[in-house]
Amino acid sequence: VKADEKEAADEEGAVKADDEEASSKEKQEESESSSSSIKRLKSQLEYYKQLNEQETKRRQQFVSSFVSFHTMYESGLDFVARMGDLRNVPDNVMPDEFPKL
Repeated sequence: VKADEKEAADEEGAVKADDEEASSKEKQEESESSSSSIKRLKSQLEYYKQLNEQETKRRQQFVSSFVSFHTMYESGLDFVARMGDLRNVPDNVMPDEFPKL
């Protein structure tokens, strides 16, 4: 009877050891998967930071070009407004289209 009890205790110990080993393997796999998830998320974060930086530069270039266009437009309007007298401005009549007298 004692031998049977000893064998049963040995089997229980082996089962516990197997459970602990399986548990440690699961924990190791979880930590590996979580570390790979962290690496993946960090790389995605870096990608989106770069994308955001590129978009910011593009917006700045657009604003800069729009300001330049607006400045040219306003200076053109100011020039036309200051001209006032358009009597001496050439029109679209080409020299060969003048009526002959």
